Amino acid sequence: MKITIEAEHRKNKNPFILKSIDKSLARVIEHYYKENEDSIWLFTNSRKNKHCDDCYRQYLAKISQKVLGKRLTPHMFRHSIVTELSDMGLSPKNIMAITGHVDLKVFLKHYDHSTEEGREKVLAKTNV
Repeated sequence: MKITIEAEHRKNKNPFILKSIDKSLARVIEHYYKENEDSIWLFTNSRKNKHCDDCYRQYLAKISQKVLGKRLTPHMFRHSIVTELSDMGLSPKNIMAITGHVDLKVFLKHYDHSTEEGREKVLAKTNV
């Protein structure tokens, strides 16, 4: 399974194809898609048309404000997962491949930084 995000929906205006996807998520998407085969869109509104470009963002902001008292954005989720994966020591190139980041310099500027915990892990592994 692969998911294509059209250029018009990306900040850099380049299409992005997510070629690697979690198997359990793929099963959920396949099941959903089979129920909505008559539409070219993965997530549709009640009339089987594409949701407006900002619908998810608006819904997330509204519900998160109501439930958490804070307005969340999709970018906050993206930032959180990238930070978590970086803290786990995973390869920046692999993280970029699943999150759609394209510029390694920009990625490293935002996500690759030294922390006290990180330095302690390095020292513990090297027995210094």
